[in-house]
Amino acid sequence: MLLKIFVNIIFFIFTLFIYVKGEKPKIVGYDKYNHEIIIEDPIEIRNNNIESIKYFIVGDREKYPDNPLIFNSPQDGSIIVSVMLQSMQNFIENKYPNIYGKLEIITWDNTDLCDDTNGSENCPSLVLQGTTSFPYHYHNDHVISLNDYFEEYMNNNKNIFSTKFIKQVEYEYSIDGYYVAVPLITDIRIMYFNILTYKNAGLDFPPPLGNRKSWTWKDLVDDVRKLDKYFEENNIQSNPFDFYGLYDEEMKFLSIILRNYGVPTISSENRCGYCSSEINRNNTIKAIDEVVRPLFEIINKRRKKHEWCTFKETNPIIEKWLKTKDDNQNVKNEYRDLKNTSIECVMNVRNNSTDGIIFSSPPSMAGNNIVTTKAELSSNKGLGVAYVPGNFSFLGGSGLMITKKVSKERQKIAWEYILHLTEGKYLNDIGKGSLMLPPYDTILNDPEWNNSNWDIYIQQLRDSFPIQYPRRTFPEFSQLEVKHPLRYMFFDLFERGTKTAIAVKRVCNDIDYNLEGKCTMNDYAFNKDKCKKGKLIFAVKKNENFSCHGGVEIDTDNDEIYTDCPYEDYDSTYGLIILVLIIGGITLSVIYISLFTAYRKADPIRRASYWFSVIIVFGSILMYISVLLDLGVSNSNFCYIKMWLLVLGFGCSLGGLVVKAFRIYSIFNNRDLKPLVITDRQLFKYFGIIMGIEIFFLILWSYFYTNSNKDSKLSLSGSVMLQYTETNKRLLSTNSVTNSTLSYTPYQYEYCKPYSSFPTLLLIYSINCILILTGCFYSIKTWSIPQMYSETKFVASTIFMIGFIVLVCVPTVSSFEDYDIKNRFVLSSLAICFTCILATSVFCIPKIYNSYLYFKQDYLKRVEDQNSNSLEYSTNNIQIKFINNNTNSLGYSKSQNKGKFGNNRNSNGILLSNDALHRAAVMGNTLIDGNMLGINSSKYNQGLSMLNSSEINSSSIYHKRVSRCQIINNELQCPDCGCVFEIAE
Repeated sequence: MLLKIFVNIIFFIFTLFIYVKGEKPKIVGYDKYNHEIIIEDPIEIRNNNIESIKYFIVGDREKYPDNPLIFNSPQDGSIIVSVMLQSMQNFIENKYPNIYGKLEIITWDNTDLCDDTNGSENCPSLVLQGTTSFPYHYHNDHVISLNDYFEEYMNNNKNIFSTKFIKQVEYEYSIDGYYVAVPLITDIRIMYFNILTYKNAGLDFPPPLGNRKSWTWKDLVDDVRKLDKYFEENNIQSNPFDFYGLYDEEMKFLSIILRNYGVPTISSENRCGYCSSEINRNNTIKAIDEVVRPLFEIINKRRKKHEWCTFKETNPIIEKWLKTKDDNQNVKNEYRDLKNTSIECVMNVRNNSTDGIIFSSPPSMAGNNIVTTKAELSSNKGLGVAYVPGNFSFLGGSGLMITKKVSKERQKIAWEYILHLTEGKYLNDIGKGSLMLPPYDTILNDPEWNNSNWDIYIQQLRDSFPIQYPRRTFPEFSQLEVKHPLRYMFFDLFERGTKTAIAVKRVCNDIDYNLEGKCTMNDYAFNKDKCKKGKLIFAVKKNENFSCHGGVEIDTDNDEIYTDCPYEDYDSTYGLIILVLIIGGITLSVIYISLFTAYRKADPIRRASYWFSVIIVFGSILMYISVLLDLGVSNSNFCYIKMWLLVLGFGCSLGGLVVKAFRIYSIFNNRDLKPLVITDRQLFKYFGIIMGIEIFFLILWSYFYTNSNKDSKLSLSGSVMLQYTETNKRLLSTNSVTNSTLSYTPYQYEYCKPYSSFPTLLLIYSINCILILTGCFYSIKTWSIPQMYSETKFVASTIFMIGFIVLVCVPTVSSFEDYDIKNRFVLSSLAICFTCILATSVFCIPKIYNSYLYFKQDYLKRVEDQNSNSLEYSTNNIQIKFINNNTNSLGYSKSQNKGKFGNNRNSNGILLSNDALHRAAVMGNTLIDGNMLGINSSKYNQGLSMLNSSEINSSSIYHKRVSRCQIINNELQCPDCGCVFEIAE
């Protein structure tokens, strides 16, 4: 019984454990037809052919579709794929159970890591790429910098992550001070030789298995020649030296040889090092003639033509080029002239054995019996490992990069997987799968690597360097592997029979051409010229040391480079309209002032006060000038002047109108009959107070405007968009077109800070809004006054117009963005110009017209009658009848009766002329005396004083009179004399 209970408990615990831990994430492979291939155990893959599998899914994709770990790898070796699947399965099971993983097998030539046209959820978060492609992907924003993750690792582990790498890695995995990848697989070049062949030929083994004191490239050539002779004597149909141009082996092969001759592949200027100096050119030619040419002559003697590089497909252009000799003048001999061609070797053809000696990589020799110690030489079987002749070999490899287009969370998961994958266990398994040591110094203390079987590889690794060493890699360097200039040179030398010096010159030209890269906007100097018809024109020059091709190619002599003008210039549509308005407005204002001056002695101008009228019109001229300063290229010196002119002009115009409205209001609001005198001197005091307030707030504004950003101007960053098509090679318009390459160059345009800041709104707009509201108040109060007695309606209309425009336009203009220079300028300028033109016209034209009529009708008569005591005025056909009670005197009586008279005079009244009464009515605007009515004779005006000459010429429109008349109920009543005048049309 107890045993049964115990068994049940054990079973329950086991079941609970299985439930809690869960099953391992399943692995499913998919072929190109998307057929499922169930993978029971990733270790089983090592013994299977996986070439038909396109990608693998680890985990439950249907259950956990979010934040997947998608890993793109070009490594299709079954052992490496097995290790990656095993690590991914373990990673998901133990660290991220709520995601799924995808391992997709891709090609090495993967220029675009992510096609996100349908969203970035299917983009890989992690990619494995070769070292030469790192700069291309980084500078094209395909991948992210890993510096932040390296720093996070250091803070968490108190250890520097990059110190784990072998020292040479720093030159390829770090770009511009940023780590862009984490090393995973090492790639070096090493020599393998056939042990039995060397013994039979009587040759000493190469070091380190042999006892040679010297092992140079000349020594290798001597060995190959001896092996070739041995094969001929013994009728052996094999190759004494094997070389295959798989992964652009020609460049790696030649770079190793030239490094031992002291020639760099890349110069300090990122140009071809072979021809960077006369010494380098001569040493390059010497190395080719002493080493490369003899070896390939032997290769071609025993093989079919160019068997070292089997073409993927027949290319008639290449075939024709190979069949012609170098002296054929009808054939273009520059490698880049062979357009749209590329000599591609078959990559899946691998010769993993040799009867002589072979230059190869460790992974390519998989499946051979490799001898790495002297003790194993006695078997006379297999291939011995030898150092590459000289002192240096090639170092490459591949690393893990995190893509940029995926989410931050997916990037974080990818980083965690990198740490998981680069742990010792998986690194060792990947190294064994690639038959090469991992690129980490930590393996030197690992007994799996630190033994006699790997000593030769470790030593060769320490003497291996990237092709561009000691220079950092750069984006265009990857083009040398894509375009294969060295492969062209090898064919030129060994198939076409070209002389070495000529071939070296050609390959240098081609390398320089490919290293130049595509032209970008940085290869040109753009200087802003000026705007023409809405286009900001740029003067373009090629930079010094200009060297590029393709991309943005600009004909600096014929191509017009432009962008939309950031401001309105004089010749743009709106600029022309505004310029015409400014010129027209200033011209009108000058004409108005001139006519005011010419008619200044006329009653309409004198009553309106000549100087105030001039000031009002002069204010509009100041506002026109402020708009003119804002037209065209912005000048930082005008940032303050424009606001000062605008505000002072606005103050002159509106301030003058407000004080005039104030005078009219004060007189008409005078309900008693006491004398009221408001002279021009008093009005100038009020006007001076208004302008003083404007100037005070302008000073405060200038202080805040400068200190808000420590400058009176801002910089607008813009870009020139060029559109270039391969068909016509021209720069098109700024609108997007099909098949175009867009390029940009930044430019700076300085402009005044907008006047919509808080200090401007508070100090400038608010005080002027108060002034507008004050003017509107006086205008409303005086609007009902008959126009024949005052200019109030003209003044009020002008104030209403200005107020409406300002109160509507200021908030609208302030709503624009700071950089929206054109729209803000157009709206504000049109508003200012139209307002000034309409306002000055409404204010000035009636006065000028009445003055014209005055001089036309009455000036000569006034000259003739200047000695007369009566004043004659025009009433514009308005009839006023004078009424007397019962006598010929003008005494006032409560019982008087009003009578109407025609054009005939009778004994009880006097009929005044329309001219005389109109002049009397408008002379003082509201107060009319007997003298103004022309009834100052002793018969009708007993006791009334006469107007003296100083009062007649006074600019004041109100006079101290003993007798005054008031307008009451459409009547003119003079209480002092008892006269009553009825106004009738």
